[in-house]
Amino acid sequence: MVADRKSISGLFMGRAGGATVLSGSIAGLEGGSQLALRRATSMRKTFTTGMAAVKKRSLCIQIKLQVDALIDTVRRSRIHFVHCLLPKAECVGPVGDPRVAHGESPDSGLMTLDVGLLRAQLRGSKLLDALRIYRQGYPDHMVFSEFRRRFDVLAPHLTKKHGRHYIVTDERRAVQELLDSLELEKTNFHMGLSRVFFRAGTLAKLEEQRDVQTRRNLTLFQAACRGFLARQAFKKRKIQNMAIRCIQKNIKKNRGVKGWPWWKLFTTVRPLIEVQLTEEQIRGKD
Repeated sequence: MVADRKSISGLFMGRAGGATVLSGSIAGLEGGSQLALRRATSMRKTFTTGMAAVKKRSLCIQIKLQVDALIDTVRRSRIHFVHCLLPKAECVGPVGDPRVAHGESPDSGLMTLDVGLLRAQLRGSKLLDALRIYRQGYPDHMVFSEFRRRFDVLAPHLTKKHGRHYIVTDERRAVQELLDSLELEKTNFHMGLSRVFFRAGTLAKLEEQRDVQTRRNLTLFQAACRGFLARQAFKKRKIQNMAIRCIQKNIKKNRGVKGWPWWKLFTTVRPLIEVQLTEEQIRGKD
């Protein structure tokens, strides 16, 4: 029994090259990333409390941790499936060169497709059935609040009607009003308890309309900003032009009267008058 346990426990040893965070062979806890450290902290609390500390080396716990780590890895992965179809039954020769029939060029031979063979492959792979089910169902869905915030830009009249600081009390009713304003067919969407469901392609069309409307709004905003800056620059130039004309006028008047005797008398007496006024103001303050 001991040998069997050792051989079984050896199947659940930690992965090579990774430093285990906890003592013992526990899968899914290797690595120094933030997620691994969080998982290790959680498991450390689990092992130090209750009956889990007694069953620390249990094979069931190790299997559970391995499955959890595998599911977490799958969830964080982006999986793409590629399905290859054979265009012709005899499209490749024994040495890897394309076979060409008598009287046909290589290009025409490559472009010729065996429609029956392709249909049989599609029918056997169940792709057409999957696409049919996909189109008949409601694969795309979105929460009421998220849908309203995301596609509210497509109905600006509703924003003007309720105002910017309008607090939505009934999300379902607000989404229904938004869908009615978008003029969608009743068969393309379905209202749930907390989500709205769409048929294939409907949400993509709404996204395209949203992108077009967003670009239009950004263009209008940029035009308004540029217009404001241009008006401010024109106003500044206008004030500068007025100041330049005023300075030119004063210089012209000064050059015309600077040789007059009474102007010389005025420029000589004016500082004395200002001094006299200053002394009187000081006496008045005393």
